[in-house]
Amino acid sequence: MFHIDPRLTAVFILFFFALGIYTIYTGSRLSKKERVRDPKARWYTNVRTLTGIEYALLAIVLAVNLGITVGFFPVSFSIIVVPFYYLVLLLAAGIMFLIIFQSIFVTNRHRREAAQKIRSANEAKVVTPNHQGETPKAYPSAEQLAHKRDRRRKAAAARRRQSGRA
Repeated sequence: MFHIDPRLTAVFILFFFALGIYTIYTGSRLSKKERVRDPKARWYTNVRTLTGIEYALLAIVLAVNLGITVGFFPVSFSIIVVPFYYLVLLLAAGIMFLIIFQSIFVTNRHRREAAQKIRSANEAKVVTPNHQGETPKAYPSAEQLAHKRDRRRKAAAARRRQSGRA
């Protein structure tokens, strides 16, 4: 089995713990700003906060693993430490899946919002003024469509006559 030097593991623990605290802090600031815009916003929808929690849980997992590997915990504590280790590990995995789910959900939501903006912009371009009144119409009337078809048919016939094919 591959063993990592305990000093290197301790460095990783400190790194993950510091990164987790910093990410939770910046995520909470972002959540406060979002709550100003949307009072219904929840903390678990903020991917940055979830990522910070994930980093902190990974630091705890590494610390418990280091303690078990080095023999920091007495053998009599193994009945408590090992289930705690697996519980924190499962919790970290659950948070990871929640982060992935939220990331996909946020990406899809941004795509839908962008598509809706484009759709509304295109609908605004389709709006043409009605010739009888000043109110705009979203779609051309049946008369206008028939008039366009007739003009196109006549123009095609004129092109054929001019080229000598008709």
